[in-house]
Amino acid sequence: MRERVLAWLDSMLAEGQPFGVHRASSYHNASEFPSMLLPATYNATHCRKLLCNYENLSIQKRDELVDFMNTFQHEAGNYRMPQMREPDIYQTWEYLDFHTTNYAMGAVLSLGGKMKHRLRFIERYCTIDGLRRWLADRQMSDPWNEGNNIVNLASFYFVLAESGDSRMKPLIEHIFTWHEETQDAETGYWLDTNAESPVHPMVAMAGAAHNYHLYYYLNRPIRYIERIVDHCLSLVGEGVTSACVDIDMVDILANMHKYGYRSSEIEAGLEKKLADLLDFQNADGGFSDVCEGDRRFDGWNLYVEPQGISNCFATWFRSATIGMICEILFPDAFSWRFRNTIGIGYFNHSYTPR
Repeated sequence: MRERVLAWLDSMLAEGQPFGVHRASSYHNASEFPSMLLPATYNATHCRKLLCNYENLSIQKRDELVDFMNTFQHEAGNYRMPQMREPDIYQTWEYLDFHTTNYAMGAVLSLGGKMKHRLRFIERYCTIDGLRRWLADRQMSDPWNEGNNIVNLASFYFVLAESGDSRMKPLIEHIFTWHEETQDAETGYWLDTNAESPVHPMVAMAGAAHNYHLYYYLNRPIRYIERIVDHCLSLVGEGVTSACVDIDMVDILANMHKYGYRSSEIEAGLEKKLADLLDFQNADGGFSDVCEGDRRFDGWNLYVEPQGISNCFATWFRSATIGMICEILFPDAFSWRFRNTIGIGYFNHSYTPR
């Protein structure tokens, strides 16, 4: 699987571009949609790092790749795709800037590179009052989107804290306290239990998978793990779903395996999921998201490609899902280099809830 993924990624290298720049898929016309080279490249970078393909990059190649991704970074620090325009987006600019920046930043840092600009665009969230107001505005009737927003902001806090920004420690503690105060005891997720339309448990699970990353990063225990594991085990044997749902489900079970609750059932469920995922790999070596319909880049209506074909996003997500399963079932069989910034694809090998 690993060898075939890397061969497929090689086939996606964009001609006439700097080292490591990838097309999103065989469908992607880079001349028509040059902006899509950014997500394609950061997804491919994360995937190659995961599979230990970028372990011995020369400084020249690393800098060439980092410099390409940094061309999309604005002076305020946010990464944004230039072709995106207001009429063509279906998310807020805040969501899009958080999303694109966390993934691009994570890829740059995972290579040992540096961002061109500081993360000045999050200054408004860097006071307790600003964070408190922002958290009060979260619409937890939509926990999946909000889980993305929250993990992305927390990722920026952690990166700034590691760089020595002393403002981050109380912000990190406040956002963690908010999690402790708002976690739903019945499900272990974060959701609006009074929403007009009840939140679907799968949507709540997918959102919470992002929130839990704060706990993994900080090595803190998660409450209500029995209810969380019970729910995820009810889903894990249902075959391949979307790349996002599968990685969220597996991410939760692989981390909560360490608590010792229903461990053998988690292992059996992950073994079944692994077999299903390996069978799902396309003949060309990549992975698709789902098999039918259209795929849009998150938040952007303009770029559309058919589902069922291999693409860099799904190939990384599904490779990371397989990696997390292998960390539980075959912990010494393969080397996996998961991203070290929180968000999808993050996995703390040494997570020890204290």
